[in-house]
Amino acid sequence: MNIGKACAIFEQIQKEKYSDNEKLWAIKDVLGMPTHNGITKNTILNAFKWFFNYAIEESQEESTKPEEQTRWIPVSERLPEERDSIFAKLKGTDKWKNYMFEKTSTKVIVTICINDGSHIVTTAHTIDGRWKTDIFINGGEVIAWMPLPETWRMSMNKVVEFIPEDDLCQFCRKRKATLLCDMPRGKIIAPYARNLGLENHIMTCDRRICTECTTRVNGFDFCPECIKKIKTAQKGVKADGES
Repeated sequence: MNIGKACAIFEQIQKEKYSDNEKLWAIKDVLGMPTHNGITKNTILNAFKWFFNYAIEESQEESTKPEEQTRWIPVSERLPEERDSIFAKLKGTDKWKNYMFEKTSTKVIVTICINDGSHIVTTAHTIDGRWKTDIFINGGEVIAWMPLPETWRMSMNKVVEFIPEDDLCQFCRKRKATLLCDMPRGKIIAPYARNLGLENHIMTCDRRICTECTTRVNGFDFCPECIKKIKTAQKGVKADGES
């Protein structure tokens, strides 16, 4: 989020047109500014009141935590529950790429036992049953994990999800992106390992989109930008076969 947008949201913190995630990012960015000469006292107080209304005291949070959220779970007992990734629907099709994965878990806290016998606590998640840590560790393995604590909780027991910038829908910038645009962009020719020949692969748009911003046609998802291109495209085909 650029600082101009952050300031605009900060000054209109009570407006419902901005998501809670945008407001939290705006507060973080504005607080990180070197000076605040252009922001009035009332604006800062309004932001503080909004923030206070969505925060809960530590004692209340601790009293509502399930027991499992406060204990280490050995990996021998079980791994975090995985869900379908945004690539899952491509499994078994010609659009499947080597870098894609079918299942992934949410981020959790893990304890890693290093080869020298020491231990490290960090965050990680699983991809198709394999651990992926947020820091590079040369040697060692995950031996236990626990869910991340809930960061923010509203007064009505509604959790405010803090969505990283890279996971936001590229169009509304409010909701989490769970889909990739399927609009074809071109073809590439790559070696085909099975018979050492060449094979055509369709390149797709792959912009991140949420379920509210997508247009789904026959099981394929299209982003607003590609839908706009389709609507404004001229009829007919050129001599070289391109539209």
